[in-house]
Amino acid sequence: MRLHLRTGRLLWSAVIGVAVVGTTLAVVLLGPLYGPASGSNQTVAVQSQSEAKLSQKGNVLCVPAEVIKALDIKTTAAKVASRPRTLSAQGVLALDNDTLTRIPPRFPGEIVAVGTLKGGERKVADNNDQDRDYAEDRPLRFGDRVKKGQLLAVLWSKDLGEKKSEFVDAVCKLKFDRELRDRLKKAYETNGSIPEQYLTDAEKTVRSDEFAVGKAENTLRAWRLTDADVKALRSEAESIQADSNNDRHGFEHWARVEIRASQDGVIIEKNVSLGSLVNDISTDLFKIAETKKLVVWVSVYEDDLPVLSDMLKKGSLGWTVRPAGQPKEKGYVGRLEQIGEMIDPTQHTALVMGYVDNGNLELKVSQSVSVLIQLPPSDDEIEIPTAALVEDGRDSIVFVRPEPGQTNFERRKVTVSRRYHDVVYLRAASLRVGDEVVISGALLLNDAMNE
Repeated sequence: MRLHLRTGRLLWSAVIGVAVVGTTLAVVLLGPLYGPASGSNQTVAVQSQSEAKLSQKGNVLCVPAEVIKALDIKTTAAKVASRPRTLSAQGVLALDNDTLTRIPPRFPGEIVAVGTLKGGERKVADNNDQDRDYAEDRPLRFGDRVKKGQLLAVLWSKDLGEKKSEFVDAVCKLKFDRELRDRLKKAYETNGSIPEQYLTDAEKTVRSDEFAVGKAENTLRAWRLTDADVKALRSEAESIQADSNNDRHGFEHWARVEIRASQDGVIIEKNVSLGSLVNDISTDLFKIAETKKLVVWVSVYEDDLPVLSDMLKKGSLGWTVRPAGQPKEKGYVGRLEQIGEMIDPTQHTALVMGYVDNGNLELKVSQSVSVLIQLPPSDDEIEIPTAALVEDGRDSIVFVRPEPGQTNFERRKVTVSRRYHDVVYLRAASLRVGDEVVISGALLLNDAMNE
């Protein structure tokens, strides 16, 4: 059977005619598509002494060598997939609980002062015009950034004042009873002028005073008073004993409790105001969190979990976070840390947790984001040039030369897994690494087989 190859290509403005008459094969190429790029129409005639035929058997097309040359049919070898594939998933930003600090009151009492934000710091906290003058201070509020040790509020606690007084009284009494015991002991040992029972009772009193001091000190330390606070109270007791007027210097500060930030961060919750009473010590007065690093929660389909798990075993897996509404080229660097143990039975997804750097504080807690993860190529992917793929709206086709140098070309249906502008990745079920695929003239071969 003799096949006549007549193909019209309006897309490239070229007309290719193949006429086989008797013993002469004429291939006429009009247009620069397959010929040299000269910018003008060319006519290429190839003559053969024997009858030249395009013969087809099943999905294999036999093309004479002179036709291959005239049509400039070229091949290249299929390669191992080299480019990483991108996994895209949706997620949400959250606070890192490891950087979240709760500040409850240690004692019941009354808020007598609230910390302030200095005028020079308000430019950053208020995020207003940098040229505006902030000479005045203002009270701290939700969203302000604070530093470790910064004063947040002052609580006046009657209970703390009483416990401090008990401690100071116990220290004073212990010192007095020790001095009395020492005098009695000296008198007893010198001339025996006092009964031994007096000395024994004095020793018991000192032991009791030492127990009272230890109990009062342990109570204060249980309330998290520092060594410096306890030392200051002992000094206060000594000053009281030395003062003949028994004037307790500094007593007005005994009930004062300073509430300070335990870390750098942002105030995400504030439950105090000037004059408010604090009765429940389980209530958080402040919550402070560091927002320069945020947690990302992402829902990933279970089909993608094995490759993520394998990559995590090799080390931390990086990803790029893009907030909703932001340009595609703008992303934030982060890393994946953990894959959840539960699969959502409805969506068949698992929660994946990681972090994202937010040093410029542009990202916001609870913000929706898309996460892009660069995964290594799949083992069942083959890379070919985009020009080798022929698609007619129903099937994806490539032409393969079974053996180098042969003039037979086999048409194979393939499955595309992903595309780029210059290469296409196929599932390896119908193609192997090293197979020669047609990259020039594939459209003509396909048209010839369809006629």
